[in-house]
Amino acid sequence: MRNRYLDIIASVILFNCVPNINPQFLTLIIKYSSSTANAVMEAAAKFNSPVMIQASNGGAQFMAGKSIKDKNACAAGSVALALHVRAMAPYYGIPVVLHSDHCAKKLLPWFDGMLEADEAYFAQYGEPLFSSHMLDLSEEPDEENIAICVQYFKRMGESWWTKR
Repeated sequence: MRNRYLDIIASVILFNCVPNINPQFLTLIIKYSSSTANAVMEAAAKFNSPVMIQASNGGAQFMAGKSIKDKNACAAGSVALALHVRAMAPYYGIPVVLHSDHCAKKLLPWFDGMLEADEAYFAQYGEPLFSSHMLDLSEEPDEENIAICVQYFKRMGESWWTKR
């Protein structure tokens, strides 16, 4: 199994975007497990670099367990990954940005589940569970895209996003 993790680490993207910290910033979409997240954080620590860990819907399903058919499994998998990364990142001594991958309209229940977790985490700890989310409704007609985005911006604006 370690070879898969080395392949994943080898695919980590290095680019200059974090001034005053380190010119190298690692980012990876986690599609496997908490062990993969650990391997990514280990690589970031070796580079003394911050890292962005991005949870995809498919990766979240894998994290939850492929046999789980519950409609909330992907949200639960993303939340489990985020909680794991938050618990372990201090031990690696590197900053971690937790981000969710593109969320199309058909994946909005996943997005809703992550927002609920963000709100609950914020209520308890004063900061969101995830650093950011990506709502991608580019496949929808412009009017529908905008209408749905407005609903989410209002929800986020009225809750923890504006309190950061």
